Amino acid sequence: MFKQAITFAEYLDLWLEKIVKESVRYNTYTSYKGYINNHIKKFLGSYSLVLLKPANIQEFVSQLVDSTAICARTIGLIVGMIGNALSYAEDYELIIKNPCRRIRLPKVEASEVAIFNNDEQTLIERAVLASQDKRAYAILLALYTGLRIGEVCALRWENVDFANYCIYIKKSINRIAQNKDCKTKTIWAECEPKTKKSNRTIQLPKFILKILQQLKATSSSPYVFSMKNGSFVQPRTMQAIHKRVLKKAGVDYKNFHVLRHTFATRAGANGDVKTVSDTLGHSNVMITLNRYMHSQQEQKQRMMEGLNKYFKDKKLMI
Repeated sequence: MFKQAITFAEYLDLWLEKIVKESVRYNTYTSYKGYINNHIKKFLGSYSLVLLKPANIQEFVSQLVDSTAICARTIGLIVGMIGNALSYAEDYELIIKNPCRRIRLPKVEASEVAIFNNDEQTLIERAVLASQDKRAYAILLALYTGLRIGEVCALRWENVDFANYCIYIKKSINRIAQNKDCKTKTIWAECEPKTKKSNRTIQLPKFILKILQQLKATSSSPYVFSMKNGSFVQPRTMQAIHKRVLKKAGVDYKNFHVLRHTFATRAGANGDVKTVSDTLGHSNVMITLNRYMHSQQEQKQRMMEGLNKYFKDKKLMI
């Protein structure tokens, strides 16, 4: 499959089509293809596979850092993909040593993830309940289950278990790339969930189940939230519905994914982190802790009031 004097560009094309394509989700495949064609080939493609050096890859990283269009996290993903490709080449003795080891990457700055505070959440819930567009109930579902927007849009009635107060997450609506011969580059389609852990069962609060029962009574679509023709709601349409609800509620705009952050924070205050992590579909608890769990001002105040009482109960003189 691999010839002797092969360039890195030729190797990556073969690795992607012959090795990667059949083992990853289609979205991952198209992401890899984009990294290769849009970034890697331009700088590293002409190098011979066997002559590629760590210094070449480090210089490539420097070029990416200088580009304002690429963030540190994406650079990490690109270099990680290069490392995986070269590990395969090393395993099959196409190269002596993987030159992607010990490459220095730009620091990914941890950003504070936004949530809706208690007052904002109440205003949003009132706006949803007053809305004439029943698709707005998707916002309420996300607030109380932590579903991703694609999972909300893909939810079918067959995946709602009214008897056991739960829903089964089986699919997600994602944008996927089409063949170059197609008129449109991408389409929205039902795909497998993001990870194996994303395929999960979520218990529902009773009031959410009641709302779903009311929606099902008037639904003729296989989807819980649907368009007039019965098809699924595209994520960008759901984002527009979300934006209208926030405007009606008088709440500053934050995107749909903030509903998931908000759920994680509220649920974390009322349950153990492992349960919250399983509900969110994370591969491990640390993702939940590091990315989604936020100490709210109300919780901080309660904590300090408890410490104040602890001190006062000792009746020490100040």
